[in-house]
Amino acid sequence: MLQVTKGASNTLVLTLTEKTTLTNPYYLFYLLGGDQTVVTWIAQPSASDSRKDTFVFIEGTTATLTEQIYQYYVYEQTSSNNINPSLATSLVEKGQLKVNDVNEQAYQMPTNTTQYHY
Repeated sequence: MLQVTKGASNTLVLTLTEKTTLTNPYYLFYLLGGDQTVVTWIAQPSASDSRKDTFVFIEGTTATLTEQIYQYYVYEQTSSNNINPSLATSLVEKGQLKVNDVNEQAYQMPTNTTQYHY
């Protein structure tokens, strides 16, 4: 599951290149929220190798998301401005993306500083 923090610069790492058929494609990100909200944006990786593609997503600038879990779909395409998935070349990845409040902290296991001797 991808994680995005509201109001922050987020790094999204996906495995797209190995499933992509186009040379130097644009990727259409299509998000469908549980409340039926649709959010789209187009991007090219900020870094890429044969195993992973890295995207910088600035919540509130790239797109504005509400705190919820979205189903995401990433399509490869030649267009730099198409936001209609049915006009994209093909679907290359899908999954879930959770949007967290900037003040929400991830759970951390407490550290046990007490030693027990039996």
